[in-house]
Formats: sequence, C-alpha cells, structure tokens
Amino acid sequence: MSVVFLGADFHDAPLSLLNHFDVAQDALREELATWSNPVLGAVVVATCNRAEMYVDTEDTQQTLSDLISLIARHLDADESEVAKVFRVLTGGSVTRHLFATASGLESMVLGESEIGGQIKRMLHSAQNYDMVSPRLQRLFQRAHAVSKSVTTHTGVGASGRSLVHTALDRAQRALGQPLQPSALIIGTGAYARVVVQALRKRGVDSIRVYSRSGRGQEFAAQHDVESVEYADLPRVLQSVNWVISASGQSGYALGWEMVRAAVTESSRAAPLLLIDVALSADIDPRVSSLPGCTLITLDQLREDNPAEHRDAIVKADRIVEEAAQLFEETERVRRVDPLITALRSDMESRINQEVSRARGRFSAEQVDEIERVVRRVTRALLHTPTVRARQLAKDGREDEYATALSLLFDLHPEQPVEPTAPSATRDEPTKSPSQPGAR
Repeated sequence: MSVVFLGADFHDAPLSLLNHFDVAQDALREELATWSNPVLGAVVVATCNRAEMYVDTEDTQQTLSDLISLIARHLDADESEVAKVFRVLTGGSVTRHLFATASGLESMVLGESEIGGQIKRMLHSAQNYDMVSPRLQRLFQRAHAVSKSVTTHTGVGASGRSLVHTALDRAQRALGQPLQPSALIIGTGAYARVVVQALRKRGVDSIRVYSRSGRGQEFAAQHDVESVEYADLPRVLQSVNWVISASGQSGYALGWEMVRAAVTESSRAAPLLLIDVALSADIDPRVSSLPGCTLITLDQLREDNPAEHRDAIVKADRIVEEAAQLFEETERVRRVDPLITALRSDMESRINQEVSRARGRFSAEQVDEIERVVRRVTRALLHTPTVRARQLAKDGREDEYATALSLLFDLHPEQPVEPTAPSATRDEPTKSPSQPGAR
C-alpha cells in the first residue's frame, strides 16, 4: 500500500494542459469516486499553474497506468503526451513534495500564501466525494500543519509574499501612491479574488473587472466591484492607475493598439502600470516600450526574491525535510501495529486458556495471583519485541519482524505489512489502453 503522485506544473507543462485539467477537475473526481480496489482514495489538486493527483493504492503500476488513461480521456490528449509531461513520485518523495508545495516552496514566487488554502480546499472537495483514505487524511492534515510551521518559524511567506502581493509591492514602488488609486482586474479565476482583497488593503476603492469568459457580472456582484465589457476597456484604461491581468486564457486580453491609445491619445494624469501574472501573457509585451506605460511580467516577478530571504528558505526546506522523514517513520510504524496486535492477542489467548485450566485446580485467590504474575511477566517479555518492531519499522525493515513472528509463533496477521514503496523523481509507467477493472 502506497501513496503515489502524478502531476505537472508551470515548470514543464503547457498552459493549455493545465487549463484543461483545471476545467476537468470535478469530472476527474466524479470518475475517481467510482473506483475501488486497488485504489483506496485520491485527492485532485488543480490550480491555474498546477495539475496533481495523490492516490492511495495497493497496486502502484496498474494505478499509474489507469490514471494516465483517465487524464488523457478527460483532457482529450494522447496518453504518450500525458506520460511525458506528468511526473511520477512514490514513497517519501510524495510526502516531501506535498509538504513543500503546501508551504509555498514549489510556487512561482517562493513563500506565496494562496497555495496552502487551495490545497486545503482540494482536500475538502475529495472528502465531499468520499475519496479520502485514512492515510491521505493524515498526509494532508500534516501538510497543513507543516505549512503553518514554515510560516511561523521562517521568513518565507510571513509577510504574505504571494504572487499577487509581490506584484503589487513592485507596482507601488514603480508607481508610488496615487491620490485616487483605481484598478482594473482582467480575469475572474482564483487569483482575482486575492487581487481584490490585496488592492483594498492598499486603499484601492475603485476596482473594475473584465472577464473574457463572461463571468464578470457574477464576480462583480460577489465582490462588490464594477463589471465592464470589452467595449468599455479603452475608456477604463484611460482612467485607472493599475491593471492586473491573470485570465489564464490564450491570446492577448489587451493588445498593443488599445494600450497605446490609452496612454498616448488621452489626458491621463498618471502613468499606467500593468501587471501580467498569467502563465500565457494576457498583455502584449510590446506595451512595455510605450511612454507613460510600465509592464511587470511573470518572469520579472520570479526574480523578485531578495537575497535576505535565502536563509529563511534554507530553514523552511529543513522543516519540510524533517517533517517528511518523521511522517514516513510514523507511517511505517503504523504498518507493524497489526503484527504487534497479533502477537499480543496470541499471548492473551494463551494466558486465558491456562487461567481457565487453573480454575479447576486452585482456589479463586490462587488463580487471581497466578494470573497477575503471568500477565506481569508477559508484559515484560513483550516490551522488547514491541519496541524492536517499531525500531525496525522506522528503518524500513518491518518485513523482517513479520518473518520472525511467522517462524517463531506461526502468526499470520489478517492485515499484512504494507510494502515500502521506492522513492522516485520521474518514471514512465507502462500504459494500458484498458479501463480500470472492477470499478
């Protein structure tokens, strides 16, 4: 039994694939919820720059093959493409990756704070589909605790250095503080909500939103902002100070000609500062050459990690590594619990049998004393094997303990020891065109 990871992110996956995965996430959960053995549980993590699956399974290779087929069908992609782009992690590598991701250490801007909440919501979504196995529950709960520890004990993320906050900090340095700050948000995805909150913390009351997907009015009503249509953009660009774009769609939301007109053919009183945090540029990069216009891009934001944060990042990495090791040790110890229980149950059964025989030969007082002595001796005898079992489990040698019990006591627990899965950073599992069986 093992948790396996299949995922891709902004480092190595095309934007179109991540977008399709994000759109298909509920459909993926619905189908995964119908799976049974060997899959015991699954959590889908889908954001604008991350597409991941954490699956508790009893058959790693078969499950990976089935997952590749599942993703390929829902993304309308070739299995070979999915297998090439999606990384595979097993064993302790899964734990380290999740803990680091939840702590913001795998994000475009180190320490960004949104991802922890996103992962927590993804766990709740899996719970709604009754897809969370006990091991996955422990894993994700521990990831949340580790992310809080990283925030509390390091400088990473302590000041909310999310992608959005980093962008707005840089914008304020470039623009200064206008007398009547106003902003236009392009997009209504996960980042848009955070942008609204961040702008209001900076005293921006006049906020407009434009959505290429037609969700602008709904978003505006939910967040008390003004929705604008495409025809309104030229007028709006002439009055706002900031534009923050993260629509996540292909093609430019703001073209060069529209922005040029806004900054050169109008009576703007202040410069126009544009922030483009979309993985695929929302704003034509040529606008950076226009007078009275400043463009901050995603690549620039990735470089905005001050040197003084490096020690904090090292400390955060250490917290993640130690927490991952402790979690894996604890899980391995859990795997010997059925063996310890079997040994103790066997001893308990033998004691009860002998006490029953003694009741026909000795007085009640004598039998009680015999029982107390036998149980005291048994507890002492079982102490060392119990401690040793957990020590062996921490070292990944619980199979040796199982073999010893089998040879010495002829014990075969109903719940076998879970095999320790090897750690890997990338694998290309054997792909099968068939659908998962017995589901």
